[in-house]
Amino acid sequence: MQLRINGKQLDAEFDVEHIAENRCAVVLQARSGNRNRDYGPCLTELLRGVRAAGGTVNRITVDSRPALLLPLKARTLPLRYPLRPPSSDSALEELRLELGRLQLPIAQQAGARGGNSTKKLRIELDRITAVQFLQHLDLVRQAFLVTWNPAAWSWISRDNDITAIESGHEVVGGWSTGSRAHGIHPDDEFFLLRQGSSKRGIIGYGVAVGDSSECCWEGPHWDEKRAANGDTANYVDIRWNVLVDDENRITVERLLAECPEVKWNQIYGSGRQIPTAVAKRLVSALDALSTSPSEEGEARRSMSSSAGRASKGQGFGLTSTQRTAVERHAMKLAHAFLVEQGWTEIDDTSLGHPYDFHCRKGSRELFVEVKGTTSKGTTVNLTRGEVEHHHAIYPDNALVIVAGITLGGTRRESASGGRLTCITPWDIKDSALKVVGYTYDVPGIEP
Repeated sequence: MQLRINGKQLDAEFDVEHIAENRCAVVLQARSGNRNRDYGPCLTELLRGVRAAGGTVNRITVDSRPALLLPLKARTLPLRYPLRPPSSDSALEELRLELGRLQLPIAQQAGARGGNSTKKLRIELDRITAVQFLQHLDLVRQAFLVTWNPAAWSWISRDNDITAIESGHEVVGGWSTGSRAHGIHPDDEFFLLRQGSSKRGIIGYGVAVGDSSECCWEGPHWDEKRAANGDTANYVDIRWNVLVDDENRITVERLLAECPEVKWNQIYGSGRQIPTAVAKRLVSALDALSTSPSEEGEARRSMSSSAGRASKGQGFGLTSTQRTAVERHAMKLAHAFLVEQGWTEIDDTSLGHPYDFHCRKGSRELFVEVKGTTSKGTTVNLTRGEVEHHHAIYPDNALVIVAGITLGGTRRESASGGRLTCITPWDIKDSALKVVGYTYDVPGIEP
């Protein structure tokens, strides 16, 4: 794991391990050459996190390879334990400097001068869980690849999973992490790479979920034959935010051109970590897919909403929380726009009606439909009820589209921005409507 200070990522690696109830350990990797150059600032931030979480330090040991050959007492820093990190930042920095001085003689080679004050440290904590500790740190999320090869495993529920996400439902499932059994934490990002002889590319994005700092778990092998022989595999539970069909994948050719830091043709299994800069590019690329969803995807979304009002949070692969954020943001901007236009009475009628606002200005009335989207807004979904209602009340109607809404935050669940367009009166021409799905009344079955 890595930390940020004032938005800047620190060059220092550390891990957090669960020991027992209300006990955990922080392992800070040593500084060596150009690696872990921000060892000192990271150590200070870790101590600050212990202080903020109300924990105590039970023991600090040097955990370098030479030190591990020594008795535990010989590699323990000589401090008065349990230790509470001091309340002032200046005293906290003094403690960090003292930890450096105390490291110097431990596991030092005979005849060596000076010594190393930035060795690998293990800090054991009490009165605090790993999750509580991590909540007080500004973490940089890690990003990993998991893979799927249709020739090796049949993903029977794939189409249903795609439809569920497009309909705003949550899809969580375990996925193999290959040989990686540790080091994955809640909210770490995952990208799903389709392998095989054809149609290779990124087809999914999600985040790790779990109740502890370590999300990996062991279970029966995903290959039924190997599971029958008692083999196991490493897994992580992933909440998928985006799943796309093969036609909407980010192709390997594009990955090689736009993300050359990763050798995409040399990935043979799940669990590989990728740079955070690459992860940001992949998320942006997946977001861009919302501007040109496949006809099949449009049909799935239309059919999934045919029983009620269509989601106004239009955009490909958004979760229910993200759709709600987009919808509320669009409604907020639309309301402000209507106030600017002089409408004095504006009622929110989005629940239970085929329109979102009923506006009045003197003797005039206006029925307004609002559509929010992360895409360009060139196409929006309408229910049959919406079309019929706005045909009936024309010309006292309007369509407000807020397009290009941006999702931000650690889970991309905070909506902002967007370009508002208002069409009034809104004359829905039949030539502009496209059928993307049907309902079928099955004969012979009583309603």
